[in-house]
Amino acid sequence: MKILIIYATAGAGHRRAAEALYEGFRTQDQHDITLIDALDYTNRFHKHFYSESYSFLVTHAPWLWKIFFDLANWPLLFPVIRVLRRLTHALLAQRLNEFLEEGEFDYILTTHFLANEVVSFLKSK
Repeated sequence: MKILIIYATAGAGHRRAAEALYEGFRTQDQHDITLIDALDYTNRFHKHFYSESYSFLVTHAPWLWKIFFDLANWPLLFPVIRVLRRLTHALLAQRLNEFLEEGEFDYILTTHFLANEVVSFLKSK
């Protein structure tokens, strides 16, 4: 079975969860396991900006991060936010799209919403 596990370097939690999954599957010899950072498949500026802005906000302005988080999940704004995120990820994660299409994975596990959205969009196509 060919399994892909995707995280995004935005804090340590997404990566640690993905690594725990990877280690759990790796003990079973019958699986071909791949672990990747979704941000490695975006441009260098986006990867740096995404990781650094997240770290800055949660460290120095957690109240501002909470506002962004709450707005992104507010039911009235969610349809607009979903479209904007989907468009952004389609543009910035083109190499991730290509990797996923070429990989022919049996299962894809994700620990971050960026990868979730890219995978679900490809699946819907």
